[in-house]
Amino acid sequence: MTIRRTRPTWPAAWWPGLLSLGLGLALGQAASPARAGGFTVDREVVSLEVRRSGHYTETVERTVRIDTPAGIEAQAQSWLSFSADRSSLEVLEAWVESPAGERRAVPRSRILLRERSEDDRLDLLGRVRSRVVVFPRVEVGSRLHLHWRAEHAPVFPGHFVWQRHAAATGVPGQWVVRLSHEPGLPLRVHRLGLAGGELVADARGWRRHEYRLAGAEPARGQDQRRAPPADAQAAVLALSTFASWAELAHRYRDFAAPMATVTPAIRAHAQELTRGARSTPERVRRLHDWVRRHVRYVALTSERGGWSPFPAEQVLHTRDGDCKDQSALLQALLAAVGIGAEAVLIDAGLGEMPPLPNHFLFSHMMVYVPETGQYLDPANGEAAGVLAREYEDRRALHIGSGRLGRTPVGDPKREGSQAAVNMVMLEDGSVDGSSFTYVRGPELRDLRRDLADDAGSGRFVGRVLAHRGEWGTGRADVVSGADDPALVVKMSFELEPLADLSGPTLLRLPRGASASLLRRYTPPLDPEEQTCRGEVHTETIRLTLPAGRAVEGRLPQGISFRRGALSYRSHYEASREDGRVQLAVVRELEVRCTAPRLGADDLAHREALRAVLRKDLWAHVTLR
Repeated sequence: MTIRRTRPTWPAAWWPGLLSLGLGLALGQAASPARAGGFTVDREVVSLEVRRSGHYTETVERTVRIDTPAGIEAQAQSWLSFSADRSSLEVLEAWVESPAGERRAVPRSRILLRERSEDDRLDLLGRVRSRVVVFPRVEVGSRLHLHWRAEHAPVFPGHFVWQRHAAATGVPGQWVVRLSHEPGLPLRVHRLGLAGGELVADARGWRRHEYRLAGAEPARGQDQRRAPPADAQAAVLALSTFASWAELAHRYRDFAAPMATVTPAIRAHAQELTRGARSTPERVRRLHDWVRRHVRYVALTSERGGWSPFPAEQVLHTRDGDCKDQSALLQALLAAVGIGAEAVLIDAGLGEMPPLPNHFLFSHMMVYVPETGQYLDPANGEAAGVLAREYEDRRALHIGSGRLGRTPVGDPKREGSQAAVNMVMLEDGSVDGSSFTYVRGPELRDLRRDLADDAGSGRFVGRVLAHRGEWGTGRADVVSGADDPALVVKMSFELEPLADLSGPTLLRLPRGASASLLRRYTPPLDPEEQTCRGEVHTETIRLTLPAGRAVEGRLPQGISFRRGALSYRSHYEASREDGRVQLAVVRELEVRCTAPRLGADDLAHREALRAVLRKDLWAHVTLR
């Protein structure tokens, strides 16, 4: 799924209303007087009224100042998204304050209801709605005032969870949370960088709290609206009625486990799929592979706003569902043949552990089989036990046992790519070549999809060659089976003339066409992609020169690079076969991670490796 990085104006308490498993949603919206996208949140006041049932009312008053034309684009049309299955939202008041102080009310005709969200991540096939506020005549320097109220039903009856961040360097008092809750609600509070605390109970006996950004008052003449630095300390307010992560797991199990009930139809189907299987791993593989091949991924919401799976038998009948639905079906199929398994909630990669138990930490579900020690993720479309990179070494909450663990990291000795490329240069400088590539690990999913779309047409080979600065034609064929744990790709290709061989010439050694994944380390590192991936990539390339041609001078010098988790080496040699010179290059890149994320030193090593690789991949020889 492609996630479009937009910044809609989501209500601060919207997240409990619609977190869907299978979607990478962020943990709450930062509410702070920090500039972002050409606007500044000058003020935000959140009022919460929480009942013992877990239902709550949230009222928000927010003022946004427009700093640049980009801020107009981002905020002049504000989307307040919510799940109609469990929430309702009403805009109480909205107006524009012009730079000159004129007040312009937003007419009711410009507060619209839409059956979707602005953000693609939220376009579920469920009742996702948005109140869209269209502010009139917005200019740079305008302030947009928005006041709304939302009613929310809990995901877990009797429980309430809420968490927000704010920049601790903002103006004190301009970010406020006012909380009142019914007596008897076992609410736990964690705050960091916030002033305030519990107040005197109100006339009803409800307990009251108030929290504000802490910090010293700004000096006279200091710009109170200045943006905090990017590395500013985060202030956090976390609220939860869960006593432990195990309690959260067990409450989720209460409504999710019945969805994996074994019915006669499921039992018959599981027995048919596993007939003749001689071991538990073989039965696990067959059932997992059937689900991943035959159940289409579709994100549907239920009465719990995307948290509850549909019944396994329904998924078996409709053959569609998202990660939690596919997991429920796989659990039921395994149980039908006597294999115990439990659903596992996987974190969304949001960084630090929440200070209190919080279901917003999780965005995905898979299945764990204790007997084989495997985490099974049928929704990723790969073989049993192969996890997508984004779900390696993630926190995993086992809803059966209540244990909070981590998913495994791929074995670098088994994951990566191995390519063997053989090329023959003709008298005119053109090249005939072929290659075999063996790929194993989470990269299979995207590579297999690319090959399915473009292999036979030659477009895949053309893209590979163009990326390497070479031109030609060819085709690719997948020679491994759809259920094989590794992908084997054969390519045949022809390169346009690489050099004029009428006299001595400088030749850049070609790499030809292969499915080698070494290329992933040559572009600049994406600042948002800092996961350390354990893997090994090797390329063996042989180029046979035309008869009578030889190398003049020395061959390129091999590379030996080792820094931190990264190791790269290359070796060049020339030999003679049937009277013709053959050049051979062997390159090997190994990544051995000591932590799931790249640190500052690792990032520097990664950039140094990129420079070494780019130099080595452009090695030249002189032919005569």
